[in-house]
Amino acid sequence: MTFEERIEQLEMQVEQLTDLTETLFAVLLSLAAKKRRLGLDEMTAIMHDYADHRDKEGDTFGADLAHRIIARLEG
Repeated sequence: MTFEERIEQLEMQVEQLTDLTETLFAVLLSLAAKKRRLGLDEMTAIMHDYADHRDKEGDTFGADLAHRIIARLEG
């Protein structure tokens, strides 16, 4: 396997892990919302707050993940 092929493989694995993390986070958020009886608007607001916090902390991965979850929530 060449170096370029290995890099490509690692990039695909990172994307897969990101997708799994997004799914897990969305499921956990849904479970928490169900327990606290939150609606879609409240869940979306929580994720917007989280995304803003991650942006302020310089965590682009966390902010991007939050925005992907927001997009999923907003359908």
